Amino acid sequence: MFGIERGARKTESVISKKLAEVNVLPIDVGDHSDLKKQILMNNIEDQDIKILKILKDELISPNIEFLVSTFYDNIAHSPILLEIINDHSSIERLKKTLIIHLVEMFNGVIDETFIAKRFTVAHTQVRIGLEQKWYMCAYQGLQLEIFKWFIITINMRKM
Repeated sequence: MFGIERGARKTESVISKKLAEVNVLPIDVGDHSDLKKQILMNNIEDQDIKILKILKDELISPNIEFLVSTFYDNIAHSPILLEIINDHSSIERLKKTLIIHLVEMFNGVIDETFIAKRFTVAHTQVRIGLEQKWYMCAYQGLQLEIFKWFIITINMRKM
């Protein structure tokens, strides 16, 4: 039991050190009052942005191609989604776009430029007829895959 406690303290110390080393800009959503409320409701703070930046370097970037392929493998389960993609783009083109999107999500910057890009993506999805349920389902699958990789990474470091 004491070994577990020492290990937990050591892990906490490493995490604290990494967080202290990461610099991020403060969250800046400008005049978007709804976004300010969403950030407040989700308890997103500067430390959370630092964590995203650390995850990008240690987890997302090294595995980004796998994560993106997994995302589109999940999309392929839906003929409706494949039809929307083929009518407006291609999976290969969208994979390149998703890589950029993920890198930006984990860059540690939430500002007007970041928000404007997300609004553009959202408007495009509405314009092509992508229902929210499909968007949410696809990103839930991506989130679960990131969680799996995070757990695997942590367990590998313990070995």
